[in-house]
Order: sequence, then C-alpha cells, then structure tokens
Amino acid sequence: MSRTPQDGEFRLPDDVSSGEPGVEQMPVEEPRRAASLTLRTDQIREERIASMEAANRSLADALRITYRLIQVVMVALVVLFLFSGFQQVNQSESGIRIEFGKVISDNLEPGFQFSLPYPLGEIVKIEKGNRTVDVDGTFWPDMPPEQRRRPISEMGSGSDSLDPAKDGSLLTADSNIAHAQFSVVYVRARPAEFVKNLSGEEFEGPIVRAAVERGAVHVASSVPIDDLLKPGSGTGAGENGVESRIRRLAQETLDAMGSGLEIQQVSMRSATPPLFVRRDFNQVQIAESNAGKVREQALGERSKLLNQGAGTANEALLDLIDAYEAAVELNETEKAEGILAQFDRVLEGGANGVNVEINGKVYSDLRMSGEVARMIADAQQYRSTVVQRSQRQAEMFRAKLQQYRANPSVFLTGALADGINQLLAQPNIEQSFWLPRNGLPFDLRLTTDPAVARDRERQKYEKDVENNPRVREMRETQRIPAP
Repeated sequence: MSRTPQDGEFRLPDDVSSGEPGVEQMPVEEPRRAASLTLRTDQIREERIASMEAANRSLADALRITYRLIQVVMVALVVLFLFSGFQQVNQSESGIRIEFGKVISDNLEPGFQFSLPYPLGEIVKIEKGNRTVDVDGTFWPDMPPEQRRRPISEMGSGSDSLDPAKDGSLLTADSNIAHAQFSVVYVRARPAEFVKNLSGEEFEGPIVRAAVERGAVHVASSVPIDDLLKPGSGTGAGENGVESRIRRLAQETLDAMGSGLEIQQVSMRSATPPLFVRRDFNQVQIAESNAGKVREQALGERSKLLNQGAGTANEALLDLIDAYEAAVELNETEKAEGILAQFDRVLEGGANGVNVEINGKVYSDLRMSGEVARMIADAQQYRSTVVQRSQRQAEMFRAKLQQYRANPSVFLTGALADGINQLLAQPNIEQSFWLPRNGLPFDLRLTTDPAVARDRERQKYEKDVENNPRVREMRETQRIPAP
C-alpha cells in the first residue's frame, strides 16, 4: 500500500527505489518530526478568493455601466449627427443643398433647411448682398494707394512724360491716352454656378476686376477722348454710354465663364487726360463748354422767335420752305408748286386737326398762332374790307350810271357840285374868292396849306409807328409811354 508523500518529504522515483542491481540508490531523507507550527493557508486563500470575486463583480458593474454610457453617448452622437443636417439660412443668404457631391436644389429660402449630414451632404450658404470692387490702379498713374482717392483737381501736373511700365492708361479711338477709375457693384445672382465654377471666394474679386478691365479697354478703343471724358458719357447717356457698354462686355465675359455673378453697375469715378497735359486739355474743354452754352442760348432764342412767329407749326413751315427751295434748285416746277400749295393750306388753317406729311415726317394738327397768325388775320380782314368797299363802289357806280343815262346834264352838274363841296370841306383847304368887276369872268384857284400838310404827314407817321409790332413789344417790355 502506497503512501501519499507528506509536505516536505522527498520521494524517489520507482525505478530508483526498487533496488535493482547496477543502479545506485539515492540517499533517503530521514523522517522529520511533526511540525509545531501550522499555517492557515486555506483561510487566506478563501479570503483572497472572496476579495477577487468582489473585485470582479465591481469590475463587471463598472464595465456594464460604462457600456450603457457608451451606448447612450453613441445614440446621442447619432442623433446629433442627424440633426447636424439642419442649418439656418439667413435673410441675406441663399442656400444650396448638396447630397453625395451633387447639387439637389439651389436658391433655398431663408429659414431652417435640412440636408444629409456632412460628409454625405451639406448646405452651402452664399451671401446675396451687393459687393464692390474698385478698379482704381490699372488705368491710373503710378502713385501710392492713399493718393488714388484724391480729387483730380488736387493732383499736380505729375511728371513730364508717361512711363508705360509703371503708369496705367487707356488708348482711345483717336489715338489719345486717358486715365480712368471705376467702381463696380455686383451680386451672386446664380449661387449654383458660383459654387460650381469658382473654387473660392477669394477669386471672385480678381475675376470681376479682370472682366471690367477687359471691357474698359474695348470701349475706350472705340470712342474718342472727348466722348470718354466729357460729362454725361456715363450713366446719363443711357445704354450707349461708356459705363453701360463696359458693364455689358464685362457681363458677357462673366457669363461665358459660368461664374454666376451679375454686375449691377459700373461707375466711372474719375477720368482725366495725362496729368502733364491736363491743364491745356481743360482749357479746350472750357472753351467747348462755353461754345455749347452760347449755341444753346442761340437755339433757345431761335425757338422762342419761331414760337412767337408761328407757334407750334414753325417746324413744319421750315420743312416746307426747305423742300420748296430744294425743288426750285432742282428745277422741279410741279413739285415746287405742290409744296407752295401745301404751304398756303397750312397758313390758311387747312391743316388744323389733320395729319400732314412733309419730307417723310408726319405732323398732326398744325394750328397757326403767334405773329404769323395775327398777320394772316389782319390780311384777311383787310381783304374783306377791300372787297366790301369795292362792292359798295360798284353798286354806287351802277346807280350813278343809271342816273347819268336818264339825264346826263343834271347828273354832271350835281356831281360837280358834290365834288366841290367835298373838296372845300377838307381841313387843309383855304377858300378865297375874288369877284371880278364889270362882269368879267373869274377863276377859282384851290391850293393846300403847307403847315396843315406837315401836320397830316406827322399824324400819319405816328400812326404807322403805333401799328409797328416791334415798337409795341419794346413799349411793353421797357414800359415806354405812348406819345
């Protein structure tokens, strides 16, 4: 019966302790006496096991709580990830919804808009307000930026020449050189094109500036320097103005690029010839301006006189006169007579309320007024007076003719007596009778008083002066009393 080795015993292998010949036996340890000290190894092991179980439970609880927290955090992150697709588009912005790199919709309305979260999608917000770009150095003399804003009147004459390597300039159609500065206002009218074709906002300003510079070079090369520099060549000149043409050419360039930008206004802030000839150029401009003012005054006076003469029909009458003179020079007799007849019809009021075509231009309701109308009215009244007087004289002549045919001697005696009475009734006639003696024949001599004749001539002259329209106008304007 084998015995289980106790603690501290040394057991030999079976092949050694069997005592077989030829095998050296190992020494056997002497049996020891019973130990006087007993270690409580089982109790310690149990305490350790209990402690490990508590620790394991604590660790498991901690891991379980941590796992729950991680789950909650992951759910919260997923929710936040999903809600990150909601973005606010402000009133001054335009939104573009992009999903998987493709534009789904553009020009989103202001407010909260949703798209797939980044990187699956995003909402790109583009500012819609006006933006300004200044082109103040490209076509301007070389000077520090702070001096470019100074008024032209405060600038000196500069150098005696222009350096093309440093100074900017524009070449006009008449081979002159000019300097100009422009201000450009533009908007991002098509946000989708802007986002697609412009990689960054830092490029839009240089692109707009380059487009305006290109348009300015083209327009300046097609106009003379006077049209480029004179006042009113910009916005006030309408669609054919310098600024409008530059804006159109620059917009065509931006549209060809698909930039999505739209130029609202191009303003030519300053324009000047080269500084060293600016003073002489200004003298020419001043002289032309003065000549223009005098010309405008003359045209105004001409219009005033024509309106006073013929009213609103003066333009048509002038065209008729020109057409008549041209027909006479070309020996077109029939045409000249037709024009003259038309001229008479207008003067007599036959064109009132109807359309009249003169040299391809149609005039409506040509009503005569002014001095011409007054003269025509006076002439018509005079004609009527002459006709009536002639008719009365003719009737009187017919009546006297009948009396003469009835009794010629009586008619002649009565007519002679009436004639003498009318003659003697004149205030400038003096009557003197010398009766001859002894029944001799006598002579009747009728003469005029020179003093009375002079008075009558003076009265006639004063009446003619009174009837002169120029004299009446002078008296009305200068308040000259009548004699």
